[in-house]
Amino acid sequence: MDTREDRLLALTGLLAAGLIAVAVIFALTWLSDVRRTPVPYPLQECAPPSSVIPLKTSS
Repeated sequence: MDTREDRLLALTGLLAAGLIAVAVIFALTWLSDVRRTPVPYPLQECAPPSSVIPLKTSS
């Protein structure tokens, strides 16, 4: 094989390896997120209007 074909083959191999690596990392991240059980967040209630302190305005 000549040098140009070697470079093209090496570039194709590097691109294929990079694509495989990105696909594996994406799959592992997605699977770890799917398998985790969601944590329920505590609901915070709003304060009733009587406990709200009005802001002082400069007049």
